[in-house]
Amino acid sequence: MTASISAAVRDRREADPVVPPPLRARVDGELAALLQQQDLLRSLVDAFGSPLNVVLPHQLTRRTAGFREMLRRQPMGHRIFLAHKPNRSSALIRQAAVDGVDLDVASAGELAHGLVNGFAGRRIEATGPKNADFLRLALQHDVLVQVDNVDELRQLDHLAAALGCRRPVDVTLRVAVPGTADTRFGLAPDVARAVIDDLAGRSASLRLHGLGVHLTSGGLRERLAAFDVLVGLHVQALRRGANPVAIDVGGGFGVQTLADPSAWPVYTAAVKAGLLGRGPTLTWNDETFGLRVEGDRVVGSAVLPDLARSGGGAAELEEFLTADATHGGAARRRSVTDVLADLGLQLHCEPGRSVYDQCGLTLARVCFVKRSPGGAWLVGLDANRSSLGIPDRELFLDPVVLPAAMGTGGAVGVHLVGNLCHPADILSRHLVRLEAMPVAGDVLAFPNTAAYVMDFTESSTLLQRTAAKVAVARRGDRWRWWRDEDYEPALPEARP
Repeated sequence: MTASISAAVRDRREADPVVPPPLRARVDGELAALLQQQDLLRSLVDAFGSPLNVVLPHQLTRRTAGFREMLRRQPMGHRIFLAHKPNRSSALIRQAAVDGVDLDVASAGELAHGLVNGFAGRRIEATGPKNADFLRLALQHDVLVQVDNVDELRQLDHLAAALGCRRPVDVTLRVAVPGTADTRFGLAPDVARAVIDDLAGRSASLRLHGLGVHLTSGGLRERLAAFDVLVGLHVQALRRGANPVAIDVGGGFGVQTLADPSAWPVYTAAVKAGLLGRGPTLTWNDETFGLRVEGDRVVGSAVLPDLARSGGGAAELEEFLTADATHGGAARRRSVTDVLADLGLQLHCEPGRSVYDQCGLTLARVCFVKRSPGGAWLVGLDANRSSLGIPDRELFLDPVVLPAAMGTGGAVGVHLVGNLCHPADILSRHLVRLEAMPVAGDVLAFPNTAAYVMDFTESSTLLQRTAAKVAVARRGDRWRWWRDEDYEPALPEARP
């Protein structure tokens, strides 16, 4: 019976599958090397179960070093606040503490996590929505507070008095700069102006440390427009007798996701051809991702990421800093760094995704492979959408098959489905390309999931297990691993 079932399955798998264009992840450094250690990765899944998240602290060091080295070449002072929110890892936060960057926390829990993993309060900035517990803990540890709204400012003033803070609390005003889309973050510029005037009379309790902006993403023009508004508010603050020392340009610096960015328009063109009936369907149950067909055209606004970009990271910040910030009929060109240096201001920035780039991967074991009644190949994983969760879109990257034994056959197109007993637990509504058809027991590796993917929306729905997390590092010619909470960074050697 087993032999006949296996033969039937094999015959069905030999039916010609639809093979989509590749979307291979860009991998480098330790991440690329680790993906070659397939026996190690499979043994970690054997030990800790599926799904399993793996973080690479040394990669974080390399990414933050790129920002630090670039900023050291600039004429103004600077502070780099690593955003905590992309990942909950203790190992990555401990590594950042040793590496000398500062920390941006967006909840009381993140603040407590930063404090117990090596950050003193003076190296931390509190951003995001804040309740009384968050504000109280920030005040007790002398944390820089980035204020998002007037109610938050009033509550901060009240708590500072109630706690008997001995010196003024440093605050940065987060300003919402008008752009192409509305935003939930920050004070409208006219409200920020009124707050600056109000703070002039509160110098005993609150002190204006700086002005900042929250940019989830954005091009050079948007960032320069925000900088222009912040400089104008800084000048107003000086006239009111305040002495802010910093301008915070936020984060939102991009990353190159694909090994070949030109693969993205090829893939999206194939999706559109499928919707028009001019090629195979590349989506689950005719999912359109926000597109629609009108006549012989595909129209609409696609709910898809922009994976065609290259570069990003520290290079993107440097492009902004060296851009022309000249206003009106100025006699000479002045860059952003010129303006900051002339005003005696520090630059603050809060990179997140761009420093977690290449810092981790997620592993999931294959439970089954089958064909749906509609003919689509389904690969069932011992993981679910929350294990690879992005809040508003799915992960458009081809995973790597780590086979338990040498397989045969060529590339296939499949949909990945999860372990929740719910029809919505489809991990890839787009067709994923695998270089070989997996079998039950194989492991799929999803590269580069450290930022906003591996644990950002993770939940224990249906009491399914959530992922364990391990830290892996190459020390000398050996690979070593630790449970995430047990990782201890190697300390830099003391200077004589």
